[in-house]
Amino acid sequence: MMRYSEAYYNLSKNLKELYSIHEAEAIAHEAMNFITQLSKLDRIIHKDRLLNEAQLELYKKCSHELSAGRPLQYVCGTTLFMGLVLKVNEAVLIPRPETEELVQWIIDDEKTLQNAKKLLDIGTGSGCIALALKKHLPNLQISAMDVSPAALAIATENSIKNQLLVHFQQLNILDTTQWAQCNKLDIIVSNPPYICPHEARDMHRNVKDYEPHLALFVSNEDPLQFYKTIAAFGLEKLNTEGRIYCEIHQDHALEVKNCFITAGYKNVEIKKDLNGHNRMIKACWQ
Repeated sequence: MMRYSEAYYNLSKNLKELYSIHEAEAIAHEAMNFITQLSKLDRIIHKDRLLNEAQLELYKKCSHELSAGRPLQYVCGTTLFMGLVLKVNEAVLIPRPETEELVQWIIDDEKTLQNAKKLLDIGTGSGCIALALKKHLPNLQISAMDVSPAALAIATENSIKNQLLVHFQQLNILDTTQWAQCNKLDIIVSNPPYICPHEARDMHRNVKDYEPHLALFVSNEDPLQFYKTIAAFGLEKLNTEGRIYCEIHQDHALEVKNCFITAGYKNVEIKKDLNGHNRMIKACWQ
């Protein structure tokens, strides 16, 4: 058998081959929380307690998968996003803190303006953006689209588990013939693919080997493809004073801004994340 303290030490030691010391220790603690269903403090207090048989089997499974680079969120099967517990697997991106900042921007604007009625989340993945907005802005009518049936299955499950009503539909935003299936809107939000394939060499293996490439990468030839498409879609579907919010690549922020300005949008604003990077944009129509 294995003590809690020993299990944590072995796990963090193995993970230091993949991550920084701080990251490895943080991941090991979260994994042990999942395995034992005890907090870090409780495990420290009971550091000599032995893993039971079921915990030991789960520990072995988690240790194997984490050591292979599989993200902790996929190993545990859930992640937290703005107070919501969301199911995640390899069919969907793991929600990032920057995306929480994008959602908070919309919440802050809506609390002031309170004039938007219908919102569409393009490329919803796990449903994190749409569901968080529905939680904090319950009066909004929210719909969400994704091209992936597997992602929509996860998003729908998250909607049911969190008891938040969002209308999900399988649509490809790049296929203009499908736009007729969408109603008029007041807000469009999207965290679209924006990473060029050549950047993969600089990405951590837990991202490039496990997270869905369909949701991560755009072609080297046209890295602004989704922003151009969303801008054109907005011209057709946004009501007067409608707005678009997008997460963006910090290296292409000015190009994305020019994309919306060229399309005719007003008051196009780039917003920095908490790390000081240009990671969000808002564009207003008419």
